[in-house]
Amino acid sequence: MKRPSIVSGQRTLPRWQVVGMVLAGIASISGLSYILYTAILKVASGHGLETYRTVWLVEGNWLELLVFFASLAAALVTALMVRFYQQRHWREFERRYGPGKRDA
Repeated sequence: MKRPSIVSGQRTLPRWQVVGMVLAGIASISGLSYILYTAILKVASGHGLETYRTVWLVEGNWLELLVFFASLAAALVTALMVRFYQQRHWREFERRYGPGKRDA
């Protein structure tokens, strides 16, 4: 069995693993978009409060699914804004006082 090549201390993944991860990502995104599309159609047609059961027998309705994804998007946007704010202040701190040691 051939060992993975090590370049500058970093391991590289085999090509089949990268292809598998890309295919799994594409399948996940397309499945999620189909669920969101179905939820939008159900709510738009007036059937948003119909109860459905998941594979794990958890009851839910289409409207709460849309609320969940909207709150998830809002949380991600808020996290990105906080990250941008912290990064901007960190750069200002380094500009003002120098880069300092990163091994502390």
